[in-house]
This record gives sequence, structure tokens and C-alpha cells, in this order.
Amino acid sequence: MGGGCKIKNVKVSNLTVGIFDGLTHFQYITNNIFKKHHISINNKENSIKLSNWLDALDEVREIFGPAMLYYMGKKTFFNAKWPKDINTLPQALSLIDKAYHQTHTKGDIGHYIFEQINNYTFYIYVTTPYRREFNLGLLRGLCDIFTPKKSKSTISVEERLNTKHIDSTIYKIELSQPGKHINTAKTPIWVNDKNALIDELLKESFIVMNDYIYRFQELQERLEKKAYKDGLTKLGNRFKLDLYANTVFRQLAREGEYINVAMFDIDFFKQYNDRYGHLKGDKLLKNIANIIDFLHNPL
Repeated sequence: MGGGCKIKNVKVSNLTVGIFDGLTHFQYITNNIFKKHHISINNKENSIKLSNWLDALDEVREIFGPAMLYYMGKKTFFNAKWPKDINTLPQALSLIDKAYHQTHTKGDIGHYIFEQINNYTFYIYVTTPYRREFNLGLLRGLCDIFTPKKSKSTISVEERLNTKHIDSTIYKIELSQPGKHINTAKTPIWVNDKNALIDELLKESFIVMNDYIYRFQELQERLEKKAYKDGLTKLGNRFKLDLYANTVFRQLAREGEYINVAMFDIDFFKQYNDRYGHLKGDKLLKNIANIIDFLHNPL
């Protein structure tokens, strides 16, 4: 994701990485993504490499789609503690670049340059290594927090800049004026509305994806149980023995202990099977298995 930016030595604060915590529906997957890219919120330095963070975001995008990056960007300032004198949208927008450089140190990381045209129109000149959908979400999140209750806000992409950064874009933010209709024809999906399409799609995808993850984990557990049990007797099979033996033998070797192993055979089983048939033979094996299970796990 880094493009041509010089981000090799750039560090990013764990306060920024903390937006992963909001993905509670996908904690199992995001934890694996963290581990893969050497990201730890609890590390002693309280910061990580920006390159690792961007790689993790790219993997999130690959698995869940661009809408997830938008959602994550939207949550960036959700739990931020704003100064008491910051209570309007232009004030908040003007602080993005300062907050960005406080949480990202060293290297050429670009900027979020703010320009106010009037009380209702603002521009943000973005040149950063983050993807456009993440920055759109970031701006949308600020608009949701600071847009007056009786107003609406839109975000439109005005122009792509020719720079080395992944996102080099001019974003135009407009607030609705009293008595005037705001033109949302360009970007209706980013309108500040509780019933906006993007939010509905995200909510729907969360429910569906969470259901799929739960079913997958449940199926995985069932398959593991079947893989380690004999289909007829329901006792542990060779795979179970190998798994158990490897674990126990390593433990015994560390502790210098011993183990007792009992083996037995069913005499004349072939003759019994040939005389009474396979169904009777299967029933006999089940009965013996039940006895073994009882002896191993008495009531």
C-alpha cells in the first residue's frame, strides 16, 4: 500500500491500530492478520512499523472488500478525546494533519491540508500512503461527529493529484445551508444519513459474515471430532493415538516420568464374524467398545 512513499522507518501509534478492536464480529480473523504482520497492541514501544500496518490493512481489504477499510477509517476518531474548544466541523477538519503527524513519526508520510472556502464548503488536500476508501471513511467519521443535527454533509472527490502517494486526492466537503437543498447527485453513498446505503450494506455484511464464521468454526470442530474417532465404535482411532502419543511422550520426556500401555486382542473374532455375519460382528465390536469406554470413564 505504501506506493512511492518513504515509509521504511515510519512508526504508527497503537492508538491508531486500536481501530481493529472495533471489528468484534471478525476478531478471530483480525487477530490472525495482526500476528501475520507482527502487530501487537501491547508491545512495549507502544508503536509499530507503518509498513506492517499498511500490509495488514491491505489484507483486510482483500478479505472483506473496500467497504471494510471505509468502516475502519470511519472509526478512527470515534473514541478520540477532542479539546473542549473544538466543537465545529471546520475546527475538527483543520486538526487532522496535526493528529496524523502526532501518531505517525519519521519519514515522508504526506499531509491532510485543510482549506475553508466559507461556512459551508471545505477542501481537504490528501497525500498519504493510506487508500482512498480509508480516507473517505476517516472524513465521513468526522462529519458524523461534528455535522450539526439539522444539517447534512456530503463528501465528493474533486481531483486526483499527480504525486507518489497511494491517495493523492482533493476532497470537497459541503454542509447543507438553511433553506437550501444540497446536491448529492455526485456521491449519494457518502451522505450523512443514518439510512445511508453504505452503513446498511456494512451492517448486513457483518451479520452474514459473522454467521459464516460461526458456522465454519462449528463445522471445523465437528470434522475434527469425526477425524479422530472410529466411525463404528466411536473410540479414538490411529490419528487420535498419534496426536495423544506425541503430546504425552513430550510431556513425559520433560518430566522424566513413565507411562503404562495396555494392549489386547479379540480372540476368534474372524470365526465369529464368518459364522454370524458382519452385522453381528459390528454389534460385538460396539459392545466391547462400550465396555472399554466404561472402564476408562466409569460413572
